[in-house]
Amino acid sequence: MSELRDRAVEKLEKELGSISDKMKKQFAEPCIEYLKKRCDEEDSICEDILQEHKTWEKCYKYVCDQAAKALNRTNGPVWHETVFEWVEDYFHLDDKALEEKRAKEDAERKKRQAAAVQKAKEKKETKKRNGSAGGAKAGSADQPKEKPVPKEKPEPKKKSNEVEGQMDLFSLL
Repeated sequence: MSELRDRAVEKLEKELGSISDKMKKQFAEPCIEYLKKRCDEEDSICEDILQEHKTWEKCYKYVCDQAAKALNRTNGPVWHETVFEWVEDYFHLDDKALEEKRAKEDAERKKRQAAAVQKAKEKKETKKRNGSAGGAKAGSADQPKEKPVPKEKPEPKKKSNEVEGQMDLFSLL
């Protein structure tokens, strides 16, 4: 056995051991066994597995996405051979640039969210200061407008010829 194969198998077993969800683990076990067999046959799959950004969790998501596409977003069976092909495809997929792009986008999104939270805090503090310094001006943009109270509808007046409790058949039409 080669050192490359041993490291790849070790990584796969470590990731299998870290899966806490029982259903995911039952799905992962045959897939990882398949990958181990492929490691015995081919060194290139070992190199692909050992890439730092490749994880079982991402592989699982990739397989689920492929199944959803294949089944047109409906439920149904998928042959295990097809699933094994998707598992191997994920590890062969050259997605390092895509992973770096996603990481960069995530970092930018978090930065924008933090800035938005900070801006909201500052706005709240400004509102508080304005409110405690003698009250804000009436009609200012920071103050919420009061909703008008809806008027109650007056009850319809009784006609003089109506008797209470009787219905007029023609008024129903």
